[in-house]
Amino acid sequence: MARKKAPIIVKQYIKAKDFEREAVKLAKQGYKVAHTVVEQPRSGCLRIIALGGIGALVFRPKNVTTVTYELIA
Repeated sequence: MARKKAPIIVKQYIKAKDFEREAVKLAKQGYKVAHTVVEQPRSGCLRIIALGGIGALVFRPKNVTTVTYELIA
């Protein structure tokens, strides 16, 4: 029995190249990008302690891109 494709896939990426590569691969499988959200995680307590207040402001965590793919019927 053939396995059904999920109608919606949600993935998170830290690197833009990973997102671009995956988007092309999923497009070949019949998916399109339905929605994207880019957010910057807040600095955690350990990061603030290790880098100091100003260091935590200068060296912020990398953006996380959340992408929702939708299967085209």
